[in-house]
Amino acid sequence: MKISILDILCCPLCHGSLTLHTRSLKEDVVVEGELKCSVCGKTYPLKNGLPNFIVKPCLRLSNRIQKLFYNIYAPLYDGLERKLAESLGFSEEGLRMEVVSRMDIEKGNTVLEVCIGTGGNIPYYRKYTGGLIVGIDISEKMLSLCRNKAREEGWGSVELFLGCAEYLPFKDEVFDRV
Repeated sequence: MKISILDILCCPLCHGSLTLHTRSLKEDVVVEGELKCSVCGKTYPLKNGLPNFIVKPCLRLSNRIQKLFYNIYAPLYDGLERKLAESLGFSEEGLRMEVVSRMDIEKGNTVLEVCIGTGGNIPYYRKYTGGLIVGIDISEKMLSLCRNKAREEGWGSVELFLGCAEYLPFKDEVFDRV
């Protein structure tokens, strides 16, 4: 996580401001550390550059099942989703292009994708903006694949967070498109 991203973060439980405590820093990227809420005192670990914002209320049965499923399914996700789309008679690429084009993303816009998965939409966002793209997902394995793709493809300005859709760790009005 880049240190500068702290400006858009807040506690997902109480929306209090977060203080960063680093244990390992590589240039402007925090590799290991924690984020602590100044209001409720909740601490969020930061491991391998990935902040973990999964909170206890987020771990109801349906989310635990989804997390388990997507952690197992992650290595197969891209290939199987492409084949599923083809078997249903449509192009996954065409669908992604259509969805992203309807978002009216402008040059420099910041984009939040909830449930970013392996990052399949990122190259389509990049066609419209060079701005920050933020992704959050409940699956560590999906985020790991997304991070690897972002590095390999050179997508740049992509920040990823472990967390759930019901408790987002972002301040209000920081994204142009969601």
